[in-house]
Amino acid sequence: MCCRYYGDHELEEDISAQILYKKTGIGTGLPTGEVRPSESPLILTEQAGTVIAGPMSWGFRNPSHNGLLINARTESAEEKVSFRDSFARFRCIVPARGFFEWDHAHQLTGFEREDAAPIYMAGLYRVEKRDGKDVSVFVVLTRPADAVVSPVHDRMPVLLSAEGAEYYMKEKTSAHELLAVTPPALKCLRTFEQISLF
Repeated sequence: MCCRYYGDHELEEDISAQILYKKTGIGTGLPTGEVRPSESPLILTEQAGTVIAGPMSWGFRNPSHNGLLINARTESAEEKVSFRDSFARFRCIVPARGFFEWDHAHQLTGFEREDAAPIYMAGLYRVEKRDGKDVSVFVVLTRPADAVVSPVHDRMPVLLSAEGAEYYMKEKTSAHELLAVTPPALKCLRTFEQISLF
């Protein structure tokens, strides 16, 4: 799974060099620190041929209890009621410098691309009614962990190249193919003692 990710002060410049996008929202920017569920970072979507970066809240409302759904498994997202409409029509990209995973010993470990490039996590989004207002919300798609992440956790985010990220947002057929692509090479950065999950 992916329950936290992070950016840095170079992230916006690095992504702008790879993907042309427009920002919406006054005073918003790509994350420069940790992002946790229920927070509202900038997320990339494709609208009428233009990539838009706008704030979205992390987590779909969970129909079975009061918590949030923050991840969706690639193996079942297209069939599950909570995700299938989003997979068909509302795919997004979650830009970051790296992501965290918790291991079974309650240690927090960070992962980044080995080449230090930004990471583009595949996501799904939709609009929910919250307190009478329309709120855009997203989840991160996950896949079985690769050889770098698997010693820490058995799941990881779906990671795409910059070019793959643009195709994923625009074309459902491409999305199917891209979700099966081998993720970019990662490096394991550091381990932290868990204090609390959120």
